[in-house]
Amino acid sequence: MSPEPVPKSKGSLLILDIKILRNIIAFMVDEAMQPRFRTGRQALRDCVALRLSQANSELRKLIRRTPEFWTDICLHWNQNIVDMYLQYTRGKPIRVALYTDEAKKHAPKIKSYWSQFLTKNIQRIETLDIVIIPSADTMRLGEVLKLAAPRLQSLHLQVGDEVKTVTSIFNIAPELRKAQICSPYYYHLETFAALQDLALVITPTTHDPRRLFEALLLMKNLTTLHLLGTGNCTLRHDWELEDENLQEITIPTLKSLSISAMAAREAKFYSEHITSPDLEHLEVIPRAIDFDL
Repeated sequence: MSPEPVPKSKGSLLILDIKILRNIIAFMVDEAMQPRFRTGRQALRDCVALRLSQANSELRKLIRRTPEFWTDICLHWNQNIVDMYLQYTRGKPIRVALYTDEAKKHAPKIKSYWSQFLTKNIQRIETLDIVIIPSADTMRLGEVLKLAAPRLQSLHLQVGDEVKTVTSIFNIAPELRKAQICSPYYYHLETFAALQDLALVITPTTHDPRRLFEALLLMKNLTTLHLLGTGNCTLRHDWELEDENLQEITIPTLKSLSISAMAAREAKFYSEHITSPDLEHLEVIPRAIDFDL
């Protein structure tokens, strides 16, 4: 296939090869949209595609006719911008982020729009990065997260301790391969058969080794597991009984196991009870200040 023609206007950004320029723009968009759960950064502040499209008319034409530059959408942008992004995606799968903890002051009408958008577009969502706190429209968001998500491949979910409505997630998500979960509720993640990469925050309310081990044994494609503690409390007081009654489990597909932010005794428990014949990476980092040593 012959390369796309390159505009000849002197001084234009488009004197670059079109494919190279597209790769540069795609990289900028992707960098701005990294999930906050993983990076710890304030993300999704900038409408990158929109800003770049205002540089000049030629760049605007290129960006507007490339749906992939518009598929990353943050729901606490201005509603008009969200609608414009959705229009330019032209039906492509989308990556959506909503940090309700950064949007506390939004009017109830805007909060209602979030759940309406998610409900209407859930079947197009490929990546969902969402933080839910009590001041959000938690009832409706909880209902949205119970819908079928046939295209969902990556989920980053944080649920506040006082949220009472997000007790289960996605009755159908056959393509879900990566999940990062921090919630006061236990979810049946073993129902997601395609799951390969799981990061799970184990809180005092969700700490149940027996239940976790039973779920892990049903994850036939799991290759990466990261278990995190809350970093500031001991999970339970019946570890001696748990140690005696629970046998170690073997996950044949597991390649990488990371355990962090737990008391040393708890970290040791998980590292000794989760095994794999093909484990290539094991990392155990107890919490920094540990009085259980």
